[in-house]
Amino acid sequence: MSQNPFDAFSKEFLSELLTPFGEVERSFEVPGESKYIDLLFRPTDSIKPQEKGILKQVISTPSILEVYSGFPSVDELSTCLLKLLWLREDIIRRAKSEKQKLSAKELPSLWILVPSLSAALKKVSGVVHKPRSAQGIYHFPNPMIQAMIISIKELPPTPEYLWLRILGRNRTQATAVEEVLSLSLDDPRRASILRMLFAWKIVTIEMNPALIEFSEVKTMAYPQVYLDWEAETEARGQARGEVRGEEKKALSIVLRQLNRRVGLLDEEIETKVRQLSINQLDDLSEALLDFSIPIDLDRWLNSQSIV
Repeated sequence: MSQNPFDAFSKEFLSELLTPFGEVERSFEVPGESKYIDLLFRPTDSIKPQEKGILKQVISTPSILEVYSGFPSVDELSTCLLKLLWLREDIIRRAKSEKQKLSAKELPSLWILVPSLSAALKKVSGVVHKPRSAQGIYHFPNPMIQAMIISIKELPPTPEYLWLRILGRNRTQATAVEEVLSLSLDDPRRASILRMLFAWKIVTIEMNPALIEFSEVKTMAYPQVYLDWEAETEARGQARGEVRGEEKKALSIVLRQLNRRVGLLDEEIETKVRQLSINQLDDLSEALLDFSIPIDLDRWLNSQSIV
């Protein structure tokens, strides 16, 4: 699968989502073949996930996740299935050589994430929707393969599927972003998802427009509330940068003045000075005019409760 900004974002997003539950490998090379799996997830035995629904299914067994920003062809779906079969064969071979017994839960499942699934592709791939599955989740007909296609656009608009709908297109993704923004400020999902979206849009797309096709840019439908949040984030970043610049300049001036007044500072004292806030540096720049020996500086630092 070709590399593009959506691939990078989806891999980072899914990696961060799944890492608390086990080991995640990006671009895992299929044993014996020059093909790579987008994400390979292996659950951690010591962790008993409390998650529900589709996420619980993904993290309960080893899982291959293949993510598409566009619409995969029949050949691409076939390649995904081959990756699954090659990996399963390698796991079975290794178990036999080590004389170990494998349970069904130790063999990987395949999850193919697509923005939507056409009727024609459903027909030619033979996937079916099982009555007990959520809308948008389709199973390949052979139950031994354990392979599913998730049509993100068709998923129910509920919190359970929010983490998947973030990877959708146009209105599907825009609605999911709005839901993320409405989460409680102390919800860890809110900060992590918005951070990744912000980094993807600003760093990858805006700074490297040549790396992405125009048609793909149009799939990103950011709601106005997200754009407002983004503008506020940028403004806070600029303000922090300006403050850090002022602090660096003030620190440099104070250190030069101290070296002239009391001599070369030892490492411990210099470390304390570098920890001062910009207001404390301003105070020190005035106080040091009365310094003549190192003990003067030491007394001043102690008076500021800097120990």
